[in-house]
Amino acid sequence: MMCFESYLAVMNIFKSWKAKRTPRTFAKKFYDAIGIIGALGLVYFTVRVYMFFGKGGLFWDCVVAGLSVWFIMEYAEYRMHERSLLLDTISGYWKPILVLLIVTYLTAFVWETMNIPVHAWVYTNIPYSNIKLFGLPVLVYAVWPFVYILYISFFRIFLSHDERDIRKMF
Repeated sequence: MMCFESYLAVMNIFKSWKAKRTPRTFAKKFYDAIGIIGALGLVYFTVRVYMFFGKGGLFWDCVVAGLSVWFIMEYAEYRMHERSLLLDTISGYWKPILVLLIVTYLTAFVWETMNIPVHAWVYTNIPYSNIKLFGLPVLVYAVWPFVYILYISFFRIFLSHDERDIRKMF
């Protein structure tokens, strides 16, 4: 909930930016392709993990799996007539991606730096882990936006507009 609500809070700051429309025929073809790419990516991930688990490369395989799940969720959002990060960005509506990056890196900085002195969690098997920013591998920060993207897509797909409003939950 924290990810989705922080995203909505910062989106509200930029409420004067209005979304643009994308031609329907382009959107349908684009999302059909995205859905197929997502499904093929999950098949690739499953085969790689089954055949090569424990033999290295798992980080990048997980990146493929994460992108595949995102593409499938984008396809589902489109089919449910929801806003979608990819379509907004392709349409030239940059507000969602800008807000996503602001919120992601504010949250990542706070969340990850709280762990540095206590080492409650440790990142291992990350490529280029010797390149660090604030004591953490740079790829950890690079992955944070995808975590937000998946949470936001999850909330859009599985919760109605009323259920998304945290103020109505309590």
